[in-house]
Amino acid sequence: MNRFNTTFPLSLAICAGIVLIGVSAISCATSAAAKRPAWVDLGQHDKYPERRFMTGVGQGDTREKAADRARAEISKRFSVSVESRTVVVESTWIQDSNGAVSQGSAGMVTDGVATSSSMQLEDLTIAETWFDKKTAHYYALAVLDRASTFDRVEKAIDGILKDLAAVMEQAESETDALRKAGRWATAMRVFSRLDPFLLQARVLNPNWTPEFPGGASEGSLRRAFETAAKQVRVFVSVAPEDTKLAERVINAFRNLMTTAGMVCVSDESGATVRLQVELTARDSGKTPSGFEFTEIEAAVSIYLEGSAEVIASTTRKVREGGLNGKQARATAEDWIIKDISRGFLGFLYQSVLK
Repeated sequence: MNRFNTTFPLSLAICAGIVLIGVSAISCATSAAAKRPAWVDLGQHDKYPERRFMTGVGQGDTREKAADRARAEISKRFSVSVESRTVVVESTWIQDSNGAVSQGSAGMVTDGVATSSSMQLEDLTIAETWFDKKTAHYYALAVLDRASTFDRVEKAIDGILKDLAAVMEQAESETDALRKAGRWATAMRVFSRLDPFLLQARVLNPNWTPEFPGGASEGSLRRAFETAAKQVRVFVSVAPEDTKLAERVINAFRNLMTTAGMVCVSDESGATVRLQVELTARDSGKTPSGFEFTEIEAAVSIYLEGSAEVIASTTRKVREGGLNGKQARATAEDWIIKDISRGFLGFLYQSVLK
C-alpha cells in the first residue's frame, strides 16, 4: 500500500513536468513566430544578398495589399522620366485596301515625351510574409533575381537592335527621297522602344553597355531623318483655286510639311512630291428646325515626282450647322482645317513613309 501511495504522486509529478515542458515549448514557438523579422525594418534579407537580388517591403491591412506594395517598392527603382523628341506619329487616318479611311490610334508630333519603366510582374516574387498582431497589418517581402531578369531584358534589347539595324540598312539604301525619310522616321520609332529596357538593364547591371548598330543614337537618327526630310520638296495644289478656303488649306498643309522637316515649294517643277486637294462644299439650306448645314469634302491625292500614279489618297468630310448659311459655312471650314491639321501627318506616315 505504501508502495502504491509513494509511486502515484511521483507519476503525477512526472506527467505534470512533461505537460509544463510541452506548454513551455509551445509558448516559445509562439513567441518565436510572433517575433518581428529583421527584413520588415531593414528591407533586406540574409537569404537574398543585394549583389544577387533586389528586395522591397510592403505593408497593408491585407496580404494582397502588402504584396502589391512590396512589388511596387522594387518597381520604383526602375521608374524614371525620359525626355525624348518624337517626329513619328501614330496614324489618326487609316486607309484600308479598298481606300476607305477610318479613325485609328491617336498620336501627335510633340517635344518632351515623358516615359517610364517598370518591371514585369513575373520577374517579382513574394518570398515571405508576416502578420503583426499588435497592429493587425501584414508585411510582405518582394524579391527580384538580378541575373534572370537581366537575361530577359537583354534578349528584348537584342531583338529591338536587330530590328533597328534592318531599318537603318533599308534607309541607307533607299533612293526615293520621301521613302528614305520614312525609313529614318521608322528607325527613330524603333529606337524609342529601347528606352524602358535600357533603363532596366542599367539598374540591374550598371557596368553593361549595349552595342548600337552603326553607332546609332537618338541624335544621330534625328539628324539622318532631318537630312532626308530636307530632300523632300512638296508642292501643294488646291482646287478650286482663288478662294479663302483654298488658301487656308494650302497653309495648313504647308505648316504640316514644315513641321515634319520637309520643304514646301511654289513651283511644281522643283517638287519631289505633289499633294493635290479637291474641295467640294454643299449647303443644305434651311431645315425644318431652323438650322442650315454645310458639308465640306477634301479629297487628297499624293503623287511622286514625274508620276501620274496616285501613291496614297484619302477623303476627309465634315458637316456642320449654324443659325444661317454663313455661320454654317464658317464652322465647316474651321473644322476641315482642324481635321487636316490633326490627322494628315499620321496618314502620310502610315500610307507612304512607314
